[in-house]
Amino acid sequence: MEKFLFEELIPFIDSNYSTSTFNALIGHSNSATFCHKVLTTNDQPFKGFVALSQNLFGNQLDEFIEFSRRSFVNQIYYFVASGTRDATPRLESGVKLDSLFNPTKIPNLRPARYFTMLTI
Repeated sequence: MEKFLFEELIPFIDSNYSTSTFNALIGHSNSATFCHKVLTTNDQPFKGFVALSQNLFGNQLDEFIEFSRRSFVNQIYYFVASGTRDATPRLESGVKLDSLFNPTKIPNLRPARYFTMLTI
């Protein structure tokens, strides 16, 4: 999926439409989990990420820890949010991500907001 997105879809859109250089990836639920996967991928083409009601699978938390140790050439903007009525694993994933990024100063990663609890 990433290969199609990086090598085919984004170049197609950029060559056929007027675009800025600020690509953002937004996802909810499983798409938010995909956002996290892309965020930690080397040489990904996005500068902004919005992940709502995310879930972490397998070793994704370890991937984030490794990601937080990288050096970045460009600034990346990151927003993660969960609702108080989200499924428990999704809420727990949000808390884990918050604990990772909130106290850690990662050069060129700018969380738009560390963690938002929404009551819906």
